[in-house]
Amino acid sequence: MNHHSVYVIELDPAASPVSGKARRRPPCVYVGLTGLTVEQRFKNHKRGHKASRIVFLHGKRITHELFDASTPLGYGQALEEEQRLAASLRRRGFIVFGGH
Repeated sequence: MNHHSVYVIELDPAASPVSGKARRRPPCVYVGLTGLTVEQRFKNHKRGHKASRIVFLHGKRITHELFDASTPLGYGQALEEEQRLAASLRRRGFIVFGGH
């Protein structure tokens, strides 16, 4: 059944493992997949329900500009897309959490 989406959450710079003394911290994001709406999944993270700790503590907003959730995917496709998107964002200089 195709009802999964891959999503990206912007994280607060405090989530960065890069020292605060660094000139410029790379942006931090969390990449995940869900069978819910992306908005509901983000709400669940923020209220601590089946949450990633990093998103619970540092999640700021859904970054729709970094992903396309318009086409529902099967679970296997979503897993592959999650990994592909995480790798792509890392190559672009993001610090990526999740994206297993």
